Amino acid sequence: LNAWGDCLGPPSIVTGELAIKALGKAAYIWSLPIEFVYRFGKYNELMTAEVNTLAYVPLPAAWNNASTNAGNATVLYINGILDLTGSTALVFTVPNSPDNYTVAQFLDGFINTFANPGSRTTGNTAASYLLVGPSSPYAHMQTATIVGADGVAHALPVIASDTNRAQVLIRVLAPTLSDANDLDSAYNTLLNVAYGFRLNTLEEFLTSGPVEPKSF
Repeated sequence: LNAWGDCLGPPSIVTGELAIKALGKAAYIWSLPIEFVYRFGKYNELMTAEVNTLAYVPLPAAWNNASTNAGNATVLYINGILDLTGSTALVFTVPNSPDNYTVAQFLDGFINTFANPGSRTTGNTAASYLLVGPSSPYAHMQTATIVGADGVAHALPVIASDTNRAQVLIRVLAPTLSDANDLDSAYNTLLNVAYGFRLNTLEEFLTSGPVEPKSF
């Protein structure tokens, strides 16, 4: 079997203690990231935010807030656990941020990074992306053009995960030593940049654009 469970040849019988130990070790190593992603996702669903929504932490990382798993005290973190099963399609929106460093790291079920939209890779201009899983009809497209009920066509670059379960971890630079009134202060960065990251269903986006969350 390969990593996806596909048979690469005729079945064989595993014999001998060393062979069994080697197979068990390989199975543990292969499954550990999947188990971690599932467990971490369930924790976040209970403690942070529902699946397919973003959790905005309003303070730079510290020992006593939800950003401690990321850990940089000059960064605002936004976390989201994703379920992209079947034809599920979400729209991920990056805000305009000409003076800020931002990066949105997308991680699949094996903790592999499969996309990194942000100031370093895609620039500081606002953009929206279609986020889908491996079974989506859009999964193998670079750009999907989708027409809303109002007849308006939206050309959305596609971000496709190769696993149904995934995660996004957004980092927004927010120097904690800046004065509160400075444009790059943590407070102003939270209001003007961090809250501009949006995750919506495709239906929401086609109807109303990047919809503001019900509460931060």
